[in-house]
Amino acid sequence: MTSEIEKAAPASIAKETASAEKVFAEKVLAFAQTKHVTDAVTLADAEELVKLVKANWKRIDEAKKSIASPLWNAHRNVLAYFSPPLEMLSKAEMHLKGEIARHARETAAKQIEAMQAVSQGADIVIPATTELSKGISVRTEQRWEIVNADEVPRQFCSPDPKKIQAHLDAGGLEAIPGIKFVDKEIVTVRG
Repeated sequence: MTSEIEKAAPASIAKETASAEKVFAEKVLAFAQTKHVTDAVTLADAEELVKLVKANWKRIDEAKKSIASPLWNAHRNVLAYFSPPLEMLSKAEMHLKGEIARHARETAAKQIEAMQAVSQGADIVIPATTELSKGISVRTEQRWEIVNADEVPRQFCSPDPKKIQAHLDAGGLEAIPGIKFVDKEIVTVRG
């Protein structure tokens, strides 16, 4: 039986196209890996070859996008259709879980209070524990939140790569303790 996705996109065309392009790309890769730049002539050859490789990469990427684009659009639309009810149900779930947790906390506090009163001689009945339904439980986990970032010890902090790169991009060449700026060659191919 043909799935809805296979009906929506020509999966067999995509598979055949990708398979043919893979064979082509394997040959190009094998050929490219035999090349070594040693002089002006081999440099010129490598430059021409990299332009051809880049042009074919773009061609294959466009073919992929033309086949996948309708699927991505359909996927995005389906997510948008279901997003509002899912968000509302998530809020309802969070509220109800909060109420269950609050009730469990209050019940436990009343039991502790009653036990302390009994231990001091009071003649009261300790409230019973409320049993939760099968599949529902309440547990306490340790969590954290930052209340003052300036007081967090150094070993719990980590460098922010985005801020460091922004500093460098803004022309900040002054040293940052613990960071080494290095040059990296980037070859750009426009075609």
